[in-house]
This record gives sequence, C-alpha cells and structure tokens, in this order.
Amino acid sequence: MMVFLVTCFLFFVFKRGTKKINFIFNFKIISIITLWVFINTHILHLDKIDNSYLDYIFYLIGSGLAVTVFDFENFRFKLLKYLAYLSFISIIVQVWHDYFGLGSTFVNIPGNDGWAMSLYFFNTEWGENRLASIFWEPGQYQIVLIFVMGLFYKEMLDPFTLKPYLKHLLILTIALIMTISTSGYIAFGILISGAIVNSAYGRKHIYLLPLLSFLAFSIFLLLWNSDAVQKKIAQGEVNEENSFNIRMADNLALLTMVGNKPVFGYGAGTKSAEDAKNKFGSISQSNGWLRSAAENGTPYVLYILVLIYSSIKRRVHIVSAALFLLFAFILSQSGEGNTYFPYTYMYVFKYCTQQT
Repeated sequence: MMVFLVTCFLFFVFKRGTKKINFIFNFKIISIITLWVFINTHILHLDKIDNSYLDYIFYLIGSGLAVTVFDFENFRFKLLKYLAYLSFISIIVQVWHDYFGLGSTFVNIPGNDGWAMSLYFFNTEWGENRLASIFWEPGQYQIVLIFVMGLFYKEMLDPFTLKPYLKHLLILTIALIMTISTSGYIAFGILISGAIVNSAYGRKHIYLLPLLSFLAFSIFLLLWNSDAVQKKIAQGEVNEENSFNIRMADNLALLTMVGNKPVFGYGAGTKSAEDAKNKFGSISQSNGWLRSAAENGTPYVLYILVLIYSSIKRRVHIVSAALFLLFAFILSQSGEGNTYFPYTYMYVFKYCTQQT
C-alpha cells in the first residue's frame, strides 16, 4: 500500500501537465473522503486497535494523484492490453497445471494460510480448476475483469466502435468464464444485458426493444442457470461452512451493523467494529459495500456510488445504461470486502483529459 502511494505521488510530481479544473475536482473528493474517514476513526470512535482505516485513505490518495495526470484513452487501452496479456498467460498456466502436469509450490505468506503457486507467481490451486491468476482468489480476479471491461462500456453500446479492443476483451471474457465466479457471472450478465438493451442499434430501432430485452434476459438466465451459480445456491441447503453460507452470514451480520449505526458506522479498525462482527456472525466481511457502510456509514458508500454513477453517465450519456453498469459493479463487489482498491477509483476521479 505504501509502495503504491509513493509511486503514484512520484508519478504525479514528474508527470504534471494536468488540467487545473480536474485537479481541483479530484482534490475535493480526496479531502472529503479523507476527512470523513479520519474524523470517524479518531474523533467519533476512540477505541481504534489498528491502522486498517488507512486502507481507505492511502489507496484513495494514490489513485486520485495518478488518475489526475493520466490521459483517459491512453490509460484504459494500456490497462486493457496489459490485463489481457496477464490473463492470456494465466489461462495457459492454469490449463498447463490442470491438464498437463505443471506442478506448484506452496508459498507461505505471513498472516494467512499461504497459496500453492505455479511458477511462483500464479495461484493455480483454488479448487475445481478455477482461474485466479496472480490474485488470492477467483472472486477478486473477476472484480478486476468486470471493472476494466466497464471502461469500454460506451463502445459496447455501439459495437462498430468496439473493433480495436475486441480481441483483448475476448481474452478477458474467457478469463472471466474460467474464474467460475457466481458474482462475476451475474455481473457480466447484467453488463451485457445493459449493453444490448441500450445499444445504438436498439435505440434506433425501438420496435426491436422487446426482442433485445428478451435476448438480454436470456443471457442473464443462461448465466444464472449455469452449474457454477446453481452449485453455489445449492450450498445454502447444506449446514456447513462453505462459500454460500459464509457470504450469507457476512451479509446478515453487516446489514445488522449498518442498521444499528447507519450514519457513521462502527469505525474502521476499532474494537467496537470487531466485537460487532464477532457478535453478529460475520466470518470474512465479504460484502465490500456493506463492510464499508458498517465501518464508515452509509453516507460514505452512497457518496462513492454517486461519484461512480456520475462518471459512467458522463461517458455513456444514457441514464438506463449507466444504471446497468453501476448495478453490475455493485453485484461484482458484493462477494469481496475491499471496495477501496484502486479499480474503484478509476470511476471516481476525473482524468487529465475531460471525458464527454
């Protein structure tokens, strides 16, 4: 986290050349969120037991500084290209491991159980031949894939402009399928459904809207009825500690915490927050939006979501399309606990080139 922050700061200092209006906009966001988290942790709650609240601040500041000096088109194309390279290599390594005998080495990571890594870099043994790439689990990987795909949502609404990015997006789609992530499948279904319903062709031929809606719904239904999704749902019928039951316990516990303290939450890294999570049965705090609301209050989460929606709306100019993509992001991040990671802030801050 510190390396990320320092790197972004140095990049900001040496790159410069930013539009003043965008820097002021981004600086205001950084200031508002930083003050909210800091006051919430150090003034409103006096039982801080660790510095985990800095996750919300350091990733925010680093991302804001970097985005301010990035050209949007250059940034998103390079990000897509390098993630496609990583995904392509990850797919090869995963297939090599699953079907052609590539071994793995257990890497012990202080503070957790460690991972079985192939080539000391790829997390290849997540069970059921699931693709996790360099991330700690497939669920985190699918979030990165969904959020990067979202940068090209405007082009998805007009497929004729999608051609320069198509091969890279295809690799990301294959990688997403190989994660076998329920949240990823549902989020992808919503993303594609929104693209179909709000496509340029669909808006031009409004009489085809029922057919396009049916096609979008069919894609969503196909993903919903996939083995991966149905197996996860079926886990709820078994009284044991599995992915479905853990996440349901997390959701119920975090919802209870949000209901008890909706405005300011329990604070991040406070004793009262940890006691409440244990009391109400949260095992892994796996729902990022609910975790953020439980720790920093619902105004914090609503502010982030409004900023993300506004950013999407500036690019696609269609309210319903923006809502589809926002909903896909919410669903994608509902299975992992870290909404403060940099991919979220790609949609919060303005780049040095104003998007229209």
